[in-house]
Amino acid sequence: MQKIEKPSGDNRADTLYKEIFFRNGGLINETEQNILRRSSVAIAGVGGVGGLLAERLIRIGIGRIKNNRSRYFREK
Repeated sequence: MQKIEKPSGDNRADTLYKEIFFRNGGLINETEQNILRRSSVAIAGVGGVGGLLAERLIRIGIGRIKNNRSRYFREK
């Protein structure tokens, strides 16, 4: 039986990310997945549609999501 050691530090985070998003491999290649991981997305309003969008972005592996609630936006 082969002993598997847990990676440490940043290598552990990389390994975990790859394990979580491994199933995206049929649609998104590794280079594209790395681009998604380094990407940031802003969503204005995280209600029905915005919440669904946030969930989808998380599932494909977007690195950072900034969301704003609509009550902070006012017409001038």
